[in-house]
Amino acid sequence: GLQAHGIDLDPSNVAAAEALARKMGLIVQCTQGDASKFRLTGRQFDLIRASQILEHLTDPAGFLTHLFELQPSGGHLILDCPNNEAAFWLIKNRIRKWFGRVDFYNSMKINQHLWGFSRKGLSLLLTKAGYQVLLCRDYAMADTLFQPETEFWYPTLRKGLRYAVQNKDIYCLLRASIRFFDKATSMTLHRGMGLVALAKKP
Repeated sequence: GLQAHGIDLDPSNVAAAEALARKMGLIVQCTQGDASKFRLTGRQFDLIRASQILEHLTDPAGFLTHLFELQPSGGHLILDCPNNEAAFWLIKNRIRKWFGRVDFYNSMKINQHLWGFSRKGLSLLLTKAGYQVLLCRDYAMADTLFQPETEFWYPTLRKGLRYAVQNKDIYCLLRASIRFFDKATSMTLHRGMGLVALAKKP
């Protein structure tokens, strides 16, 4: 019963979303551009989900203020991004030179991830934009609700072991170990690689 709208800068992503919605029998209005297009229409959204966007923006505070203006009182925002305090980054920072990954530092990546967010920092940013933060927590990679696509990049230990044996390639097992480690640190230390917040406009 929801009236769903999607927006993306990349026209190929818009076309893919439209095709997927048709295939699933859903009515979704897809728009190419950025969220400022909705300001001109006066449209309001009861629920907004911004997934893996905030870390790429030059002005994340301005973006959240803009979303706040697009919502009525009582509207909800679901926001997720990389967790800059994930336990995995602490290890990777020490060994990244071995793998030629010096373009990364914690969750920040040259030319891509301009910002790194912690639970405290993300909550503060949302509060400054006018939102009431209802929840802010970490999650592990391949989380079925927030980032299921990472299942393709980081297989389970069983799949990683099978692939490593079949192809005589240890790299897949290494990636599976990262997923196992991240899930364990998320459950025990609350330092998984993802960060999600649920906020409400008062």
